[in-house]
Amino acid sequence: MSIESFIAGKALDGQTSQRLVDSFNSLERAIERQTTRQQQPFIFLRSNGANLSSNVADGVLILNGPAMPQGTKGVIEDFNVNFTTAAGTVRLVIMDSNNNIVVDVLRDITSSTNGTGKTVIDEGNRLAIVGQSAGAGTFAVYCSGYIQVIREV
Repeated sequence: MSIESFIAGKALDGQTSQRLVDSFNSLERAIERQTTRQQQPFIFLRSNGANLSSNVADGVLILNGPAMPQGTKGVIEDFNVNFTTAAGTVRLVIMDSNNNIVVDVLRDITSSTNGTGKTVIDEGNRLAIVGQSAGAGTFAVYCSGYIQVIREV
């Protein structure tokens, strides 16, 4: 074995090892990206007990949830509005980052309402409950689902 072939063999081994390390690093980054894009459970709207009042005018904010983080979308799967004293009407809405109503999700809620859905909320928007017609009702609300990364921030 000549010195040249010995040096060439060692250089090639080093190159092969570096390629292997680079491949492992690339694989690790791909796994991390995939993990961050998995669905994460999320509570869109939650009251602390049945202490919300429906005795407000149309469009008055009663409770709003957290905004969707940058680079994510939310999917509401479970809607629950539970009246303890039914009077007045409320509605679930999607609001933008300036608390302007974008769209009604559920209207004319006058008594306990539960259901499932697949309502999508874009980044920066939030779920909220607002008055529709005044009445001395009290209620609780709980809406859940998941958020998912749509792009890396």
